[in-house]
Amino acid sequence: MPGYLATTALVKTSFFRRVGEFNPKWNIGEFIDWFERAKSIGCVYECVDDVFLRRRIHETNTGVRDRGARGDYLKVVKEALDRKRKNV
Repeated sequence: MPGYLATTALVKTSFFRRVGEFNPKWNIGEFIDWFERAKSIGCVYECVDDVFLRRRIHETNTGVRDRGARGDYLKVVKEALDRKRKNV
């Protein structure tokens, strides 16, 4: 399934520094937060139609093991929407 993952992203160092580091307050969804911040300052992106990563889902994945952290996904999206509303 195509998607945007930190492990497959190619980003210039200067742009990464402009966006900022991953927010450590998120247990899961930290790349969604980073990617939304990057988009908000004009990140141009492209999804290449090749396989660069095969991800194995198992019982010790953070998203599986720490089901309580899944609420972070909603919080990340809410923060992104709040930023967009603030900048309109």
